[in-house]
Amino acid sequence: MGVFERFLRVAWQLLLHLKDYDSIGCHVSKRGFSVFAPLAIILGRLFNKKVLVRKFGGELENTYKNSKLLNKLFIKFVMKADVILLETKSQVKYFSKEFPNSNIMWYPNSRPSSNNVKMKRKFNNKIIFIGHVKQSKGILDLVEAVKGLDIQLDIYGPLEDVSEKQLTLPNVNYKGVVDNGSVAEIISGYSVLVLPTYYEGEGYPGVIIESYSVGVPVISTNWRCIPELVDNRVSGILVKIKQPLALSEALLEVSNDEDLYNNLCVGALFKFSDFDSHVLTQKYISVL
Repeated sequence: MGVFERFLRVAWQLLLHLKDYDSIGCHVSKRGFSVFAPLAIILGRLFNKKVLVRKFGGELENTYKNSKLLNKLFIKFVMKADVILLETKSQVKYFSKEFPNSNIMWYPNSRPSSNNVKMKRKFNNKIIFIGHVKQSKGILDLVEAVKGLDIQLDIYGPLEDVSEKQLTLPNVNYKGVVDNGSVAEIISGYSVLVLPTYYEGEGYPGVIIESYSVGVPVISTNWRCIPELVDNRVSGILVKIKQPLALSEALLEVSNDEDLYNNLCVGALFKFSDFDSHVLTQKYISVL
């Protein structure tokens, strides 16, 4: 189905049901922010409905700065919604300054709490990467980092610009794609989640929040909004992008320092409270 056809279908469904509700909630990613969000605002104004727009991802600031006039005008128009929910604090700060009359709030990615929390963990020499298996997520840096280490790396997710052959090492296993509903349970069997990303559109990766929900700390990169999500040496460890050696050193440190590892596990579980979907759903309902 093309964008225009989807646009017409969404418009029709909104028109059919608007009379039954007081508010319109529009949850969109990059393309939808400039396509479906303006539609929701226009219909909201025509029918006197409150409009709330939630934007997923962390690229909106760069998109706005680099946009041509027409797309920039669309974004400015969307900022006139009654409530704008943005995923990252840096975007909230930027757009609150750019549009001081807009009602912009922080509303991060979230996940439900998990029943797979282990209160006392020991480093079991097993680490996990889970997500889109592509170069910009740092997967090849991670494979390079574990060469020669007494640490097993298991990789889950769809292959994109990386082949399974590139993931072949004695201590590296590609495990295929998993169901979204089992991500937290799978992560709970590992000591650390590693996500050495330098993906341009990175916001708050849901997999990090899934990892926090089961008390598993994270090794990631000092990139984009990741430092908002990973408190360095509290809920995880941050390294520079494209630095396999730094990843190796971080892995060796957490594997050899039991006190540090235990503190990171506690910090990861504590950090999850900021991203608990139950708490955030109540916040969402309160602003509708």
